[in-house]
Amino acid sequence: MCGACPGGGRVSAATAELNKFRLKQRLLSELKHCLAHGCTLTLRGDQWTLRRRTGRQVAYQDIELLISDLSDTSSSDWRGNRSPEQVLSEILSTATRQTEVVQSEILETSDGS
Repeated sequence: MCGACPGGGRVSAATAELNKFRLKQRLLSELKHCLAHGCTLTLRGDQWTLRRRTGRQVAYQDIELLISDLSDTSSSDWRGNRSPEQVLSEILSTATRQTEVVQSEILETSDGS
């Protein structure tokens, strides 16, 4: 649920994970780095706004919609070596691995007490 939305609007699974691990700014930075010259990407709350090279601006409520749009093979807005899906996946998997390490350390500590 989105705490900022009246009535608690739903957010996507990836958006929820990005919020949980506080990774939206890191993802924003990675995605900006891979955009073609003349494109901009901004983030306000959970809303991602892409300004294309043509000047057209599109707002996305969920990160999956932005990633899907950037992955479109007809899009000339992406110049990264990795696909947008790979960028998102790598960031989320890193956070998951870090969480698993911390949880295992906590379990080891509590077992040793």
